[in-house]
Amino acid sequence: MRGICLLRQLCHLCKMCQVLSPLLTNDSNHEGWPEVVAHDVLRHVQNIKSRVYVVSGQVRGKTLLPLPVGADRPDSLQEDSAADDK
Repeated sequence: MRGICLLRQLCHLCKMCQVLSPLLTNDSNHEGWPEVVAHDVLRHVQNIKSRVYVVSGQVRGKTLLPLPVGADRPDSLQEDSAADDK
């Protein structure tokens, strides 16, 4: 019973990260925030996402490495590479 509860909580935490991460990392949601606060929130969101990803892998018996910053935003990566080509 205890293991099942922990798995459910981890599943809920993963889903919560998937929902809240885009909201907290969207630059338009940071309007009016001091720049230091916005960067700190982005850093903490990335940190918690990485930790949840690694722990979820450990629970499943897999070794998962944390995702690099911006890996969940492929559109921004394409824009950056297009800007570098110019």
